[in-house]
Amino acid sequence: MVELAEVFNVSTDFLFGKDDTDTLDLSGLTDEERYAIRNIVNIMKGYKK
Repeated sequence: MVELAEVFNVSTDFLFGKDDTDTLDLSGLTDEERYAIRNIVNIMKGYKK
């Protein structure tokens, strides 16, 4: 199961349907773009508090 998770770049929890977190593929983005996306997500999480 671990090997399968590595192939698909997901957790074993995700494969078993136990992971309710969303994932976002940031591959192909620059470090600056990744930083900007993370900041936007953190800002949005702050609105929910």
